[in-house]
Amino acid sequence: MILTSHKLLEDDLRLIIMQYQSVSEKLALRFFKEYESVIDTILFMPERWPIVDSNLRQALLTKFPYLIYYRIIAEDHIYIIGVKHQKRDPEISRSRE
Repeated sequence: MILTSHKLLEDDLRLIIMQYQSVSEKLALRFFKEYESVIDTILFMPERWPIVDSNLRQALLTKFPYLIYYRIIAEDHIYIIGVKHQKRDPEISRSRE
């Protein structure tokens, strides 16, 4: 499976991790481990999560209030668009291509 991501995904993750690090290193690590776990699940079962807009899907992190936005580009290619807090405007990630 090919995994590619939007150029701003790294910035999204860095900001989230920095916020959690300001509270606790362990909390930041727990967030990142869950993020990686959901990415692994996306790669294994990409159609598990619902389509929210023209082939755009959102996967829910269960222990943290974040959504991962992604597209299935081909049977063997997933494109991660962004990761955003559930309370933030989803158009921020949805508008990325």
